[in-house]
Amino acid sequence: MKKLQTVIGIVIVGLIVLFTVQNVATVEVSFLAWSISLPRAVLLFLVFVGGVVAGLIFARRE
Repeated sequence: MKKLQTVIGIVIVGLIVLFTVQNVATVEVSFLAWSISLPRAVLLFLVFVGGVVAGLIFARRE
């Protein structure tokens, strides 16, 4: 069972690295008066983290 978890962990990390390498193009994000340029992978990671934080906040309300 421990070996299976290790293999799954390595596969997931490999997929994350592959995703990051393939999404290095810089995108410009505008919000209200702000504008910032950052790699697409970083933008997607920040959106994911924001979703997790929002989910945790709303889950604690119930």
